Amino acid sequence: MSKTEAENLSVTIKDVTGKLVYSNNLQTNNFIGKLDLNLINGLYLITINNNTNESITKKLVIAE
Repeated sequence: MSKTEAENLSVTIKDVTGKLVYSNNLQTNNFIGKLDLNLINGLYLITINNNTNESITKKLVIAE
């Protein structure tokens, strides 16, 4: 999604019922960003928005 080495992204994560479980801004560096999530095992939808309003939504599976 990103063509910029460093940018500020908005990240939201919802569970399968649509409940918001995480929302925060993320600063990338060298095209890499790190999220410290404390989610229980399950299926989630993660949406990432950049500052030009491009958006992507993907499935996120947490399994330990």
